[in-house]
Amino acid sequence: MGRRWGIGAACAAAIVMAAPSAVAAGQAGVMAPPGTMTAEKFGAAQFGMTSAQVINAIGAESCEGWPTGPAMKTATCWSSKRWWDGYAYAHLTFTNDRLTHKGQDGLIVPAAPSMTLAKYNRVTTGMTVDQVMAVVDRKSCAKKREAYPAYPSQAGREESYTCDSARSYLAYAYFLFTDGALVSKGKTDLLT
Repeated sequence: MGRRWGIGAACAAAIVMAAPSAVAAGQAGVMAPPGTMTAEKFGAAQFGMTSAQVINAIGAESCEGWPTGPAMKTATCWSSKRWWDGYAYAHLTFTNDRLTHKGQDGLIVPAAPSMTLAKYNRVTTGMTVDQVMAVVDRKSCAKKREAYPAYPSQAGREESYTCDSARSYLAYAYFLFTDGALVSKGKTDLLT
């Protein structure tokens, strides 16, 4: 599960979501997939909502780990959509009972994979999201994570994307943006 997160240490430290392991899914008290999470429900969970508001918007039946106090807490919400060796899922992280981080794997996938090594090589740090997407083709990418570490402030906003190759589902690039500017990039198996 979470194939897109097996990346270099520097970038991994910045964008890795705490992907649930197959071992954890089998432990007592942890909801195992499949579930009812969808891309539409993921979109309905808006930044700044309380956990009660998110539960009201998406339901709680497929999620585990809802916050019960002011500490940072991440709920994992499973889908019935098959994804790699398991099921697609979302992570919803609450700080002081407000949604501040959202991430997904497999709920939203690129519409038209077309990432190439040549496109990857044209992308440089400092470029904006729109500049990068103009180079790599937005349709080949999916947003994996968005976070507001200083919510409600927009300062420090983080976004990460993966952009797939048409050649192989194992070939992709990943891009991490902070405050709208590219700070890190990486690739796996982009040969051409």
